[in-house]
Amino acid sequence: MAFSSLKDALSDWLRKKNFDRFLVETEVVRIVNSYLKNNKKIAPEDARAISFKNGILLIKCSHSAIASELYLIQDELKQLLKKELPEVKIKQILFHS
Repeated sequence: MAFSSLKDALSDWLRKKNFDRFLVETEVVRIVNSYLKNNKKIAPEDARAISFKNGILLIKCSHSAIASELYLIQDELKQLLKKELPEVKIKQILFHS
């Protein structure tokens, strides 16, 4: 059995068990955290994506100034997610400090 076949079989099984939604939510959080870690304007410890549910991304910030900075680049985050996961619709990004 080839690895691609195993991957397809696993994806199908997860979809049938309704775990695919969980995988997408986890992938959104991973992509955003990777972006935040590599962003030169914000220290990695100052902001972290903590959840994505029903189209709403929640980012925890260490301070309201960090939340304001992220608010200014939220369109950039949405474009990144649209490029990486075109099937995912981001309705809103909430910044919690």
